Amino acid sequence: MLIADLSEEGRVNEEEFDSLMRLQPFKTNDAIERDEQLRRCISLGEALWGKTFDDLCIQLQAPFPKIPPGFDLKDFRELLAMSARISSLNLSDRRNAWLASRGDFSKVVFVDNRRFTTWEARCIIVQRAIHYLEN
Repeated sequence: MLIADLSEEGRVNEEEFDSLMRLQPFKTNDAIERDEQLRRCISLGEALWGKTFDDLCIQLQAPFPKIPPGFDLKDFRELLAMSARISSLNLSDRRNAWLASRGDFSKVVFVDNRRFTTWEARCIIVQRAIHYLEN
């Protein structure tokens, strides 16, 4: 069925559009939940990666990452998804220029003759933590 077929004038009202798209309205509680989820994700990232570049390197070089208490597998998966999105940003795009100037993006980690950006290293640490928790 075409959207235009829903009304005589060929227009769709808000309710018809929402029912077609199967979208739920974004409510205050949704924003609160997303904020809590992001804060939890950031806290896990800080606990897992450490606060300094050296902390990050130590976690990357360890046989398995030190797993911070109080987080579940879902938290680690959310952190991995967020980190992968950040890692995949095109820094040559002028809209992301402000990110390229940050130290987080310009530093490189070397492990066993392999080179990683800091965000690639963070993704690897989270992947290893998930693998450790699953096994």
